[in-house]
Amino acid sequence: MGVCPLISSSGILVSAFALLCLSHNLRKYGIRKFLFVDQYSGHVERFSKEYIQKISESIRLFVLWVLPCLFLKIARELTRVMYMHQESWWKSFGVLVALTFSWAYVNFIYLSSCLVFHLVCYLQIIHFDDYGRLLETETDVLVLIEEHARLRHDLSKISHRFRIYLLLVFAVVTSSQFAMLFQITEFGNKVTFINGGDFAVSSIAQVVGLILCLNAAAKISHRAQGVAALATRWHALASCRLDATSHMRLSNIPISDVSSESDLE
Repeated sequence: MGVCPLISSSGILVSAFALLCLSHNLRKYGIRKFLFVDQYSGHVERFSKEYIQKISESIRLFVLWVLPCLFLKIARELTRVMYMHQESWWKSFGVLVALTFSWAYVNFIYLSSCLVFHLVCYLQIIHFDDYGRLLETETDVLVLIEEHARLRHDLSKISHRFRIYLLLVFAVVTSSQFAMLFQITEFGNKVTFINGGDFAVSSIAQVVGLILCLNAAAKISHRAQGVAALATRWHALASCRLDATSHMRLSNIPISDVSSESDLE
């Protein structure tokens, strides 16, 4: 069909980006710092259950998406061997295993990197939710400011570490999908599961990675906006209470004392 080289090149390219990004960040920061779970004392103990829950959900999500794609790939290769068998069965079986293993390895790296970004965002959402509860219970303004500054720092770091990778993945996947669409449109013969199966399976895997990244980015952006709205409301309420208290104090001060410099300060 002519799309196999394009499929292979786009898959290898995004996997190379993923492997380079993950290896660089893990080597530089380590797994705990890379996931923002041990930079500040007490967080691992406080959120250990939430961390484990999010990690388990991410693993289940990974298995839920990878296994169907892998089964489709195996089914496609089996169908190709059955309908286009020309050599020995052992050699055909070896080619099937090699093609399936190489495809699984490339897409495993790509989907793992997308899932890591998804996990980082969802682990950070735990801290956003905790800050929302902190605004309702904490009265020390310094604690709130320090926590707000930490959240902004972590969010900036997440954006900085994944920005180039996400842009490259979006560009490569989108361009490869359009290019394959144009090639399929120009293809004169009938498109079947044998000659178009690689396109379908690889497209599903690449789009799944994009969905994971977009879902995580949208989720953390929405939660960050919610925390900002809570902080704004807290500031407004605190200012109103402060103004009411100041007004009551000034109303109880004699007129002669109001004009003094110390009371005005």
